[in-house]
Amino acid sequence: MATILSIEAIDEQTIPILTEDYVLEIDIGGAPTRAYVDGDMEGFYHEWDPKNSKIRIKAIKVTRLISGAIWNVRLVKGTQTFNSQITYNVVPSAPVISDPGPQKLYRGGSFGLDIAIANRPTLARGNSLLTGLKYQARADGVDGINLAGQLPAAANLTETTFNANIYTENDGGQDNLSVPVTIETHTGVYVFDGVKDDLLKIGPDAATRHWTYDAPYPGHVRTGQRYDPIVASPDGIYLFSDRNDDLLKVSPDGALLWTFEAETRSYEEMVVTESGVYVYWPGSIYKVHLVTGELIWERDISYNFSNYRVYAGDVYFLNTRTNILTKLNGADGTVAWTYSAPSGYSLRGVTDDGVYIRTSRTIIKVDIETGMLAWMQTFSGRSINISTHNNLLILSIATRSNQGFPIGPYNILRINPSNGATLWTQQHEIGQSRFLDSDGFFPYEIFTTRRRVMKVNLSDGTQDWLVTLPDQSRAPIVQPKGIYILNNHTNGLIKLNKSDGSTDWSLTVNKLRFSRILFEDGSDIYAIASFGSGSDLVKLKVSDGSEQWRYASRTADYKSLAIPDFSLGV
Repeated sequence: MATILSIEAIDEQTIPILTEDYVLEIDIGGAPTRAYVDGDMEGFYHEWDPKNSKIRIKAIKVTRLISGAIWNVRLVKGTQTFNSQITYNVVPSAPVISDPGPQKLYRGGSFGLDIAIANRPTLARGNSLLTGLKYQARADGVDGINLAGQLPAAANLTETTFNANIYTENDGGQDNLSVPVTIETHTGVYVFDGVKDDLLKIGPDAATRHWTYDAPYPGHVRTGQRYDPIVASPDGIYLFSDRNDDLLKVSPDGALLWTFEAETRSYEEMVVTESGVYVYWPGSIYKVHLVTGELIWERDISYNFSNYRVYAGDVYFLNTRTNILTKLNGADGTVAWTYSAPSGYSLRGVTDDGVYIRTSRTIIKVDIETGMLAWMQTFSGRSINISTHNNLLILSIATRSNQGFPIGPYNILRINPSNGATLWTQQHEIGQSRFLDSDGFFPYEIFTTRRRVMKVNLSDGTQDWLVTLPDQSRAPIVQPKGIYILNNHTNGLIKLNKSDGSTDWSLTVNKLRFSRILFEDGSDIYAIASFGSGSDLVKLKVSDGSEQWRYASRTADYKSLAIPDFSLGV
């Protein structure tokens, strides 16, 4: 009796595209003298193994997607034949999510994590567990997913850890991944050692150094929006590298996050906002992404401008050659509007509703939204100084001059920002140098023969108090909870009460000289002081000036100080 030919029944096959290791092994029976496969064999070949009664279909490299293709398995033995069909489909490979490992998310900071996904997913999504945090597909839609957003500093969170759950799929299958995320608050005090060119993170609870980052000390920084060559934000530290003129961002853990390099170098200033970092170089302004360090936009501007401002994410500058005031959209750097000013004006302030430019006697307010003239006012006097804070507009105008230099007495005016009308006018002896906040207007003078500071009442312009400072006192440092006076002769530090000008406390430390670098941070004060050839970082209490700790070095030269500024976040 003749042996009957047979072929194993095979289910429909699903094969990932680009497969090179696919093998389908089929049992055959009846001892055929010939066995082969034909049909749609592009990307495949077959092998007959008569010894083991098998036929195999193998992939060379499958490079096309196909549905419902047919392989014909054929057996021959003399005049006897037997055939069978196998249906197969070539589909996308199942997506594979690359595990980025544990992540940190800082309160008030921006967050961006590019999670790579191989094999072209048709769907990629994740869970949104926190206010201000969102998942968004990559721009190309095929190579991954971005976990991006901002976590408000004041977010009410019951947990400090969560899982970022990522799910993805295509016709070839699915994959999912949980990324553990820890929520932290950026704390610490940062100083530069100008001797070793190091950035140090210290404290804040104790005089402990957490890490040192070898970062060349920043070069000259142009005065303007920010006076500090380093800026600490809720999620990192920004600084210039004097060695190669790059902008760097360092994580709160001391790791380099990114480096920004532009064609023009020797940056003079940076302004950090919640929407990006603005970098200024004479003739150009760049906006850099907070998370990636990539260039968002760049804009060539004239060298001839009086100053520039970044306010609420938009850029303002006045060209002193063409007398054109320009507003750039922060989103893309395009021109929002221009205003043709009379000659001789300079940019002096930006508030929520207006841009202020002035000459020695005239002020113009330009509407911040439309770029149209809001009002123009001319005042008598020698030179107008403008101070703005929130919705406050205070003018200080010298009534006399000496060899071209404005001198007192000074007319102090409070102006209605809406229409330019004068709300009150008072004359005071001091007014050239000044500071304005919600507590009051604080003019001061630091001359060889006299050193004084006063407070002007915001309600009516009258003098609340006037204090004569000790000889060799330096210019006041006005902070939210007090006014600090450094003295070159006694090496002392005095805190004045902002309400009545009285001395809250004073201290003198033998051989320790406080510098102009001093910040309040809540109930604490951080200050740099010199001791012989070295520098100390000192933490004091605002309430009584008592020393909480001191990080001392006999060889360091601390050039700058920064603490996390949560006004730069969300």
